[in-house]
Amino acid sequence: MNLEEAFATVLRGEDGQVVRLRHLWLRVFVQNSQRHPALVLELPSTLDYFIDGGRGFSVQVSQAPQSGTTYLRITSLEPDVDPAFLVLCRYLLDESQRVDGAEASVEAFARSLETFRDFLAKPRGRLGEDALRGLMAELTILEMILSAGKTPSTALRDWSGPFGNSKDFIFPSGHCVEVKSAHRPSMEVTISSLQQLEPANATLQLAVLPIERSDASDQEARNLLQLFDALAAEADHNPASRKLWSDAVHALGFDREDSYYADWWFRIGDVLAFDVVDEFPRVRAVSVPAAVTSVTYRLNIASLADYASSLRLH
Repeated sequence: MNLEEAFATVLRGEDGQVVRLRHLWLRVFVQNSQRHPALVLELPSTLDYFIDGGRGFSVQVSQAPQSGTTYLRITSLEPDVDPAFLVLCRYLLDESQRVDGAEASVEAFARSLETFRDFLAKPRGRLGEDALRGLMAELTILEMILSAGKTPSTALRDWSGPFGNSKDFIFPSGHCVEVKSAHRPSMEVTISSLQQLEPANATLQLAVLPIERSDASDQEARNLLQLFDALAAEADHNPASRKLWSDAVHALGFDREDSYYADWWFRIGDVLAFDVVDEFPRVRAVSVPAAVTSVTYRLNIASLADYASSLRLH
C-alpha cells in the first residue's frame, strides 16, 4: 500500500483510524485525525525543541496518557489530501530514511519539516528565463495528461512540481516523471539534487522538452500565458480543481497579472523520454560523502539514446 492509498483508507474509516507505513527506523502512521489526513511519528524519546506548523498544516507533540509514548502529529488543514501535503509527507519519509539510526532519523524528520515550511513561506519574485522554460515544460506535460482524458482534479493531484518535490509528477501507480527543458546549443539538462533521479522503489522517467525562445511572429510558437489561461479554464470547472490550481500557482509564485509574463513565447519540440533504470548515468547518493549536503550536475541529452522510451503519464 503506497502513501496515497494509505491516506484514502484511513479517511474512509472512523476518526482516529491509523495505517502503519513501512519505515527503516521509526514507527510511522497515517491517521484520520478528526476527518483530516495526518502523518504520525512515534518518537523514541521526548523532543527537547519546539516544532512549528506551516502553511497548510499544523504540528502537535502529545503524550499517550497510559503508555507515556510521545507522538509527533502533522495534520493537514484541508479535509482532503491535497498535493502540497502529500509532497510534504513523501519528503519527510524519504529524508528521514537517508540516515542511520532512529535518533538521526527523528532529527532528519524535524530538519526536513523546517526546510519545507521555509520553502512554502519564502517570498517569490519574478521567474527568470530558466524557470519559465521549466514552467512551460511542466504545463505542457500537464496539458498532455488532461488531453489523455484525466479529470482536472486528478491531473492536478499528479502535479507535485510546484510544491518542491524532487519529482514533478507522481501518479497513483507510483510511477514518477521528472520534467526538464533543454535548448540549443548545449541540449543539456541540470539535475539540481541527488533525489531528482533516484527511483525510490518506483519507476521513474526523465522527460525532456526541447524549448526554444521565440516571439509572436512565429506561427509555431506558444505563448506562456495562453497555455496558462487554457489550463486555468480547465481547472475552473469545479471548486476542487479550482483550489488545486490556485494552490499550485501560489506555490510557484507566479503572478498572472504581471505584464512581464505577457510576451514569453516558446517553440516546443517533441518530448523526449528516458527510463531511469539502474544503469542510467547519474550521481548516486551512496557515492557522495556524508559531509556533502548538496549536489548539482548536468546531463548531455545526446548521450542518453540507450535509455529512450515512450513517455508514460499514468
